[in-house]
Amino acid sequence: MNYKKINKKNYTLHLIDTNRFKMMNVVVFFTKKFKKDDLKYGGLLSKNLVYSSKKYNTKNKIAIAGEELYGAGVTASFNVIGDTSEIIVSLDFLNPKYTSFEYLDKSLDFLNEILFNPNVKDGKFNQEFFDITMKEMIFSLDSIKDNPGRYASIGYAENMYKGTATSYSAIPGKKDILKVNPSNLYDFYKTLFDGTFRIDVVVYGESINK
Repeated sequence: MNYKKINKKNYTLHLIDTNRFKMMNVVVFFTKKFKKDDLKYGGLLSKNLVYSSKKYNTKNKIAIAGEELYGAGVTASFNVIGDTSEIIVSLDFLNPKYTSFEYLDKSLDFLNEILFNPNVKDGKFNQEFFDITMKEMIFSLDSIKDNPGRYASIGYAENMYKGTATSYSAIPGKKDILKVNPSNLYDFYKTLFDGTFRIDVVVYGESINK
């Protein structure tokens, strides 16, 4: 395994060359110092980004696009680690040596579409899909008490680390999340690229230059 770090103007590129797997991964890490407001936006933003985009304007179209790329998939998640808020967007795809370099371009275009061309109009996320992801989030919040281990873990962190970022899980309070709307969620999305977040791009897999 070989590692190479390249510092760009607006992001840092990490290349990890290994031939252990037939799949390749491109993972984009957005990190910043934790703020409580991040909780109510992070999870919803992750869900909205992978639910639809302008080109793939339904959940089904995103799924079909991935299948046409030999099962390529884009996922997104939000985490709180220590005093850091983290949004991760990840692309998994087959090493182009098994297909073609055209496939590489199409796979990266798929990631670019999800990341840079969200389903936004007039400065706000698509209302229909926003409502769906909001309902999913509220359902998830309401069901936490049905998971004793998760509920106990959250309570432990709240009490043992009170007053620190560690006291918060990546799960927002229900009252807070209901303050989010398609417009202010888009405002939060824009902060991913305005210098608020540090951006690291990790490419993991066998070098395609071989």
